[in-house]
Amino acid sequence: MKDFRHFTGLTIIIFSIFIFSQFSFATQAPPVGQSKVESAAIPGGQSKGTPASEDGVTADIFGKKGGRFHPFVMIEEIYTDNFFATNTDPKEEFTTNIAPGIWLAFPANRAKLLNIDTTTTSPGGLQLSRVKPEATRRYQSYFLYSPEFVLYSNNSKKNHTNQRAEALYQYNLNSGLSFDFIDLFNDKEEIAGNGVFDTLYHYQDNLFDFITAYDSPSGKYKFQFTYSNYNLGYDDTDVAYRDRNDNSFGVSAFYRFWPKTSLFLEYNYSDIKSRENYGVFVKLNKKFSNLVVIDLFLRQEYSDDKFLPII
Repeated sequence: MKDFRHFTGLTIIIFSIFIFSQFSFATQAPPVGQSKVESAAIPGGQSKGTPASEDGVTADIFGKKGGRFHPFVMIEEIYTDNFFATNTDPKEEFTTNIAPGIWLAFPANRAKLLNIDTTTTSPGGLQLSRVKPEATRRYQSYFLYSPEFVLYSNNSKKNHTNQRAEALYQYNLNSGLSFDFIDLFNDKEEIAGNGVFDTLYHYQDNLFDFITAYDSPSGKYKFQFTYSNYNLGYDDTDVAYRDRNDNSFGVSAFYRFWPKTSLFLEYNYSDIKSRENYGVFVKLNKKFSNLVVIDLFLRQEYSDDKFLPII
């Protein structure tokens, strides 16, 4: 429940920032490279459409903008001939997943803003590093909640309900400085998957990811800093060794010496429970023409084990 309280606190903070942004920055000029959008304008990627007839539903009922509230439901059927992934005595199973939910976007947006998921077996909780999306508005907030009802045909005693919640907040300044926060929370069960036990393990995980970047107005240089925290905890003491708290950060810089010559530098550090990992990446790019481009790379990675081997 500690992870859920952290997620709830972050959600309240993000929502408060959104309310403050609505009142404090509505009259300011948009960030560099963006055009000013009137308050009654249709969100990007949407068309104005035709007005409703006198006998139909008018815009006064749901609002003229739309794109703020998005209820949904997902129904999935899964069959497997080895439900518990065991080496002996495999058991077949037919699973029904029903996941209703709703996601909110302020300002209105018809595109789902987060399409990533955590995985308990990946360092830092993600299979790939998250890339900061391009800024299209001064600020953007997003919230999602979805329970998932998992029903088994042959193991009904193991029926359960998973919980998922997401939050995102982006803010972009005129100077080229931008901030991007996300938080993903899961409360769910997973198959043991160790080839021995026919059981499910209940766990909670939470991913907090922060990216801040500065893009110079001239486009000549760019700096970026990232920080990520992934917390994983199991209820069953038999798998307490899987509990962990991963932290990672990275810094990168881009500089364009001449119109066709640029340099990129990146340093990453991560502390994944029992191991510290370091990485350095350098890339020099030289473009002679549209057909001739030379890239020189240098990558160095290494790690240090914290724990001494057991003798």
